[in-house]
Formats: sequence, C-alpha cells, structure tokens
Amino acid sequence: MSQENVEVVRRGYGRWQGGGGTADAVPPEIFAEDVKWDLSPYPLVDVPSRGSGRDNLLDVFAQFFSGLRNYQPEAREFIDAGENVIVVLHEKAGISDSDALLERDVFHVWTLQDGLVTKWRIFPTRKEALEAAGLRE
Repeated sequence: MSQENVEVVRRGYGRWQGGGGTADAVPPEIFAEDVKWDLSPYPLVDVPSRGSGRDNLLDVFAQFFSGLRNYQPEAREFIDAGENVIVVLHEKAGISDSDALLERDVFHVWTLQDGLVTKWRIFPTRKEALEAAGLRE
C-alpha cells in the first residue's frame, strides 16, 4: 500500500504543478473530508496555522497563493514512509506588492489512509519531516 500512497501524492503534485501551482489546480479529491493540517512552521497573517476539513484546507491554499506572484513549485523528491509520504518541495515566488523574493525548500508529510490524505503537515527541515514520518536520516 505504501507505493500506492506515493503514487496518489505524486499524481496530486503533477496536477498541481501542471496547473501552474495555483490553488485552483490543487486536486481536492485526494483529501479526506476531515483531513487535518498543520502549517505552523510557516504561519500566515490572518490564516489559521492548524485545522481540519478539506474545504478549510483549500481556503488556506487560496489565501497562501493569493500572496504570491509567479509561484514556481518543484517537487524534487518523494520518500515512501509507509502510511506517510514525504515530499521535498522547492518553491520560488515573488511576494505580492513587494520586490521580495521567496526561494526555499520545504518538507511536506502526507499521511494517507484508504487512498485519501488524512493529514498534511509542513516542516522546515528534512530531519524534522523524516522524524515525523517515523524515519531517520
């Protein structure tokens, strides 16, 4: 089942990146209705850092992407960790209404059950993501 989890996540990133990395390109059908999410390492102003629910998560994505211009996501690595899939994502974007640029690697941990994402978390380091998924470097 773990390779199937990697394929679900890989297809989701493929659709999202192919759609220009916008909130509208995020495939909602890969998320369970009651998906839990945590983006507390990268909090946004006036956006909850943690929550649950597919519609709420899609709203968070829309708010995040609305603050960026020319967003260029690149999923560089998918790591099989059983029920978890770790994705190394490289992001490049301009910050809306400024000359500031964002370029960084972030580490997503996706937890799946029965082919659906039940939990999505972001970590600032590879080590933290691996540990959250039950792996070590």
